[in-house]
Amino acid sequence: MTENKVTTGQFYSLLYICAVVAAFMFVSTTVVDLGSTDAILFPTVFGLLSLITIIPTFIFSKKTDGVSVLPATRERNKLFSNVLAGCYSVLVFVLLLRTLARLDLFVSSEIFPENTMTFLIVSIVIVSSGLSLLDIGALSRASTIFLILVTLSVSVVVTSAFSNIETINFVPFFMNGEENFFKQALAYSVFFPESACLILFLSNIKGDIKKGYLVYIILLVLSLTIVSFTVVGALGEFCNTQLFPAFAISSVGEFRVLERFESIQSSVWTVCIVAKTTLQIMIISNCIRHIFPKIKWWTPNVLVGIVATAFIIYISNGVTRFSFMSSQIWVTVTYILLVVALPLVALLSVLKKKRGKELAKENN
Repeated sequence: MTENKVTTGQFYSLLYICAVVAAFMFVSTTVVDLGSTDAILFPTVFGLLSLITIIPTFIFSKKTDGVSVLPATRERNKLFSNVLAGCYSVLVFVLLLRTLARLDLFVSSEIFPENTMTFLIVSIVIVSSGLSLLDIGALSRASTIFLILVTLSVSVVVTSAFSNIETINFVPFFMNGEENFFKQALAYSVFFPESACLILFLSNIKGDIKKGYLVYIILLVLSLTIVSFTVVGALGEFCNTQLFPAFAISSVGEFRVLERFESIQSSVWTVCIVAKTTLQIMIISNCIRHIFPKIKWWTPNVLVGIVATAFIIYISNGVTRFSFMSSQIWVTVTYILLVVALPLVALLSVLKKKRGKELAKENN
């Protein structure tokens, strides 16, 4: 999408941060029981699913010599490429609204209870819109610093809560049956659509994307498993009474050196959410510029920020609207379209065009 290059380590660091932040802001639902022992295995299912769903992207990269999906498809069919860009922009905008709505709920319920924090969310949108004017290289390089903060934060949370882990909270796996386990594991997995970003930035990444992706998934699954293990062991069934279970474990632990660690942790997650929303606004803006190449380069970023602000103000004033945005059906549909359907459609388009050229050469 831009000519700026990043290493696989820098790019996957950005995706890692986005995924870990999503895990710590995972809202406890009736669909996914994070307090059951089965939850410890959910990240493994997510990892296996991620390795399967990324295959079309890897094949696409090979067939296009590492060119990103939008410029690669534009060379073959401009209309199709524009429709694809439109689909990506709408779906990522939905993700942006979901991220902001969840942050609004997180801040108003965990950090400043019973206070409306719409102003803070709007401020984050403004900052993210401004940062999105930078290229993916700058954001990815900054993510390496954020990665250190996230690693330290997660390590302290797990360490402080480890003394509160009780073996009585660990019951045998698959107590409710294997079918129920896989339903919950899949419902958990669709909350992490970060891998969809890869096909959009293929042109910007230098290095072995396959090897980098494998390392990224292994480290992410390991991190999520450790967090899940700590949540189950420290909270048990009490987990189901917590709106944000992963964040709740920081309050049950004792970390005497940093008595106000919750405030520090909240600041770390807020900074990382800014990185996540910046990436989302960047993707949407780049898609708009792809459809309207003559538009001023800064206009889409400002436009997305204004529209997102209007939506989040509307959503934050009603719990029902937030519930609608975060409903399992929409989360699942968004994941399927972004991670599975669109890369597969793009790949089929490239293969069809390539096959057509081969047949034309044979006829000549």
